Amino acid sequence: HITGAGSCTITASQAGDSNYNPGADVPQSFSIAKGSQTITFAALSAKTFGAPDFSVGATASSSLAVSFGASGNCSAIGSTVHITGAGSCTITASQAGDSNFNPAADVPRSFSIAKATPTVNVACPSGVIYDGNPHACLAGATGIGNAIVPGAATITYNGSSIAPAALGIYAVNASFTSGDPNYANASGTSSLTISAAVPAVGNLSPVLTHANSGAFTLTINGKNFVPGAIVSWNGSTRSTTFVSTSQLTASITPADIATVGVTDITIFNPGPGGGTSTAFKFAVDTPAGTAGAVSVSSGTTTLNVQHGQATSLQVTFTGATSGAQITATCYNLPTGASCSLSGTTVTITTTASTPVGSYQIILVFTVSQQITASASSREHVLFAAGIGFLGVPVALIWASGNRKKVGRRFLLVISGWMLLVLLAGCGGRPTQATGTPQQVTSQSSLSATLNVN
Repeated sequence: HITGAGSCTITASQAGDSNYNPGADVPQSFSIAKGSQTITFAALSAKTFGAPDFSVGATASSSLAVSFGASGNCSAIGSTVHITGAGSCTITASQAGDSNFNPAADVPRSFSIAKATPTVNVACPSGVIYDGNPHACLAGATGIGNAIVPGAATITYNGSSIAPAALGIYAVNASFTSGDPNYANASGTSSLTISAAVPAVGNLSPVLTHANSGAFTLTINGKNFVPGAIVSWNGSTRSTTFVSTSQLTASITPADIATVGVTDITIFNPGPGGGTSTAFKFAVDTPAGTAGAVSVSSGTTTLNVQHGQATSLQVTFTGATSGAQITATCYNLPTGASCSLSGTTVTITTTASTPVGSYQIILVFTVSQQITASASSREHVLFAAGIGFLGVPVALIWASGNRKKVGRRFLLVISGWMLLVLLAGCGGRPTQATGTPQQVTSQSSLSATLNVN
C-alpha cells in the first residue's frame, strides 16, 4: 500500500527452518510520484448589489481543503463572499497541493451583479387647504441601510410638471435618475389633495337696501372662498364671480328685492372638501315714501364691548306715530350675544362664551301703526262736455249746404263756447273724501359694527 509520494523499498526475506539457513534479504526500491487532483466547483447565480453575504463551496479530488479568491466587485474571506458593487464578480477555487499531491488547476466561477433599485420616497403636504398658491411635493431616494442615493427626481401631477394650485386630487409620480453606479433609475408615487374649507361670510356690501330699488352687485367678504364658489340668495344660486379667497361678488336681480324682509346669503364651496357657509342676513326695507313707512337712524355705527358685558345705542324713528308698535331683531350677532329694544335704546348683551372679534350686524325694526288716509278730488267734466258741445255745432256747420242758414248756426256755435267757458270757470263741485284709518307695517334697518374684546 502506497502511503505517500516519495520512494518505497520492498525487501524479500527467508528466515530458514530446521533444514535450511536463512536466505539473504533481497531489497527492491521504487519511486512514488505525487498524485494529480481536480476541483469540483459549481456555477454561481447572479446577484444584486446589496444582497447579503453568501458562502461558496468546492471540493478537491484529493480531499484537501479548497481555498477561494475573489476579483471584480466582490471580496472573499474564507468561503464567504461579500458584494462590493454592481458589475461582476469572479470567485476562483484553488488547491495548492501538498507533499503527496500536485496543485490542482484553479476553477473560476463568474456571476453578474445587478444594480440595486433604490426606494423613491415622495413626500407631499397633507391637509392642504386652497389658498391660490401652488403646492409641490418633494422626492428623493434611499438605498441599502437607508443611505441617501444621489440623483435627480422629476415630479408630475396628473401628468403635468407644474405644481398645482387648483382644487383637486392629484396622482403624483416621481421619476428618479440615479447618480450612483450601484443603483438603477427608479420611480415612486404618491397623492396630493388640495381641498376647500367650509367658507365663512364676514360682511356684505351692501348689507341692506330698499325694496324695488333695482339690481345691484353684492360683495361678499369672508374667508376660504375658492374658484367655483356659488352665492345663494334665499337658497337660489346667483351668478358669482371669484375675486380672491376672501372676496366674491354676486349679481342680485330686481326680483330678488321685490319683497320686504330678511334674506339668507350663503356660500357653497365645491369639493374636495368644501361645504356651505352659515347663513348671513341681508335686509330688504320698505321703500321711502311708502304710506306709513317709518325710517330709523342712529349716530352710532360702531359698538365696542367686553365679552360678558353689554353695550347700547340710541335710535331715532322718523314717521312713527305715538301709538306705533316697534320691535327690533338683531341679525349676524356672534355666539352668545342677544339684543333688546326699550323705547329708543337698543341693548346688545354678550356672554363669556361670545368670541372676540369684529362683526357686521344688522338691526331690523318692524313698525306697525295706524294711519288715516285722506284725499280731495274735483270732478271735472270739462273736457268731455267740451267735446260734446263743440262736436254738435261744428257738425252742423259742415253738414249744412244752405249758406243762408250759416249765420243762425254760427250763433249756435258761439252759445256752445259760452257754456264751456261757464263750466270751466265754475270748475265743477269739489268732493271731499272721508278719512279711513289703516293699519300699516313697515321695516327699516341699521347696519353697525360690533367689536367684542
